[in-house]
Amino acid sequence: MIYPLPAHNLYGNAPVSIEIPDSWEVVVCDYAGADSPAMSYDEIAAAIDRPIGRLPIREAAKGKKDAIIIIDDISRPTPDELIAKAVIAELVEAGVPRDKIRFMAAVGSHRAMSREEFVRKLGEDIVTEFRVYSHNPFFNNTLVGHTDSGVAIELNSEVVSADFKVAIGNIVPHITVGIAGGAKTIVPGIASLETIRNLHSLGEARWDNSIGGFGYATKGAELLGLDFKIDVLLNKDGDVAKLYCGDVNRLVNENIDEIKAFYSTPYEMEGDIVIANNYFKPSEPNVAIAYNGIVFCVKKGGSLVVSAHTPLGAACHYLMGIWGDSGISGPHFKGYPVMARRLKNYFAFSTYQDKGTAVTYQSAGEQLKWVHKWEQILAEVGTEPKKLVIFPHATVGYYGEDGNIEKKPSPKA
Repeated sequence: MIYPLPAHNLYGNAPVSIEIPDSWEVVVCDYAGADSPAMSYDEIAAAIDRPIGRLPIREAAKGKKDAIIIIDDISRPTPDELIAKAVIAELVEAGVPRDKIRFMAAVGSHRAMSREEFVRKLGEDIVTEFRVYSHNPFFNNTLVGHTDSGVAIELNSEVVSADFKVAIGNIVPHITVGIAGGAKTIVPGIASLETIRNLHSLGEARWDNSIGGFGYATKGAELLGLDFKIDVLLNKDGDVAKLYCGDVNRLVNENIDEIKAFYSTPYEMEGDIVIANNYFKPSEPNVAIAYNGIVFCVKKGGSLVVSAHTPLGAACHYLMGIWGDSGISGPHFKGYPVMARRLKNYFAFSTYQDKGTAVTYQSAGEQLKWVHKWEQILAEVGTEPKKLVIFPHATVGYYGEDGNIEKKPSPKA
């Protein structure tokens, strides 16, 4: 049996095929909305014209002298081109001059984006015509206010000074803000490093819009005066399948049940081998297993494979990365955790191996086995009959209740 692992998000979408022995039992656990059809440009434009709690952009931006469109960075899977073109059309209809529209990549504490990466997100036409910038978390940030507890929020000065502000992002679970989307494009997306550091000190949970990080990000968007937010749900190919837009405070909160249903994912326990495939954030491979409990689907003495394939390599993270064997690190680096000792094998499976310290894989290192070919894994585990559990989109699954698998019994039990 040949199984195509989804791979190369924003880099051609070519799967990495693995040959599975015919004697193996194979269970694939994918999310409910994976096969949703992609929205066309006309459908996207029509959805943007029906915002929640806001006037359409073509009305709200009337009289504005300039506008800025904030996008998430290359480490995020949002395909921005069609959405951005629809937003530009609305801004122009409102009377905003085309040469007064620019873009800002919400890189947070990641590195700046290259031109080639902007083209992958926005398309050649937009990058050729419009000014595109990357947020700098170290400089040119403005204090916009404080949280109710007195924590300062500093945001990108270029965005703060813009007359009309639009942000585009995608909705996925996230351990710092609970649910990414909504205001996460603002905090940490265009925040200073100190504001980002404060965010990452507020606790961690997935699929929870009540945690401190979610509220902190929302406060940042309010203080900025974000005029219009666009959030999307993506299908298995990384295309826009559903779009919410309008008031940033309402998009996630009012659609949370629909969002969870879209990403609802079955799971299977007692796998001899479990593949947690990271298609949506392959430059952050550890996201496939961080705080979702997939490790508990591996039987004691079994093997876990974290699969992530992108020429982009590991994401640079100035807050949580380290910069050499000397141990110099970002202000929020907490050391490498050790994966469960119950595993016999823990594989980092990537066509583009990046052993730099930006990649944690949630491992101290001594447990991790680097492989770039599936055949290397077969050589280690053997080809005798086994149960293989595949999570093709392991970063986005909602597994019911608190969203995590943890040590729950199998739903088939």
